[in-house]
Amino acid sequence: MTTNRRGILLLAVIALVSYAIVVGLQPYSVSSRWKQWDEPGRRYFDAAVRLDTAALRRLSASSNAVDWALLTGRTRRRTLAPWATSAHASLGFRRSDTLDVWYGTLTDPCSYRLSFIGRQRPRVVGAHASCDYSPGWPIDPNVIKVSR
Repeated sequence: MTTNRRGILLLAVIALVSYAIVVGLQPYSVSSRWKQWDEPGRRYFDAAVRLDTAALRRLSASSNAVDWALLTGRTRRRTLAPWATSAHASLGFRRSDTLDVWYGTLTDPCSYRLSFIGRQRPRVVGAHASCDYSPGWPIDPNVIKVSR
């Protein structure tokens, strides 16, 4: 009887120590060095979804960035809406005083690149989507009718 208790106690101690190691080390919990750019991107996407010209002018350093956001907000509001809350910066490259940051979400295969200028108060100078649809092509699959 004591042999069974000793084995169970040893198993419980090993399980607790293993759990403490996993919780203490938390594998795969490294945060991205681009995480600080999540919020500026989300603010820009949110202003584009809301078609808020005043906010876009405040967040942008060029009229091209404002125009792109307004056009994208008008034409792809439904697909852009999740980006305002869940976009995360995954990669970036610095060129002189400009920083190009690529954004992604867990649900959308597209990625957006925003070009920022300034570090303390970053402003968007350019934007680009990796999944730009060709002009005139319907985005909504319900629009495409197949005749039989």
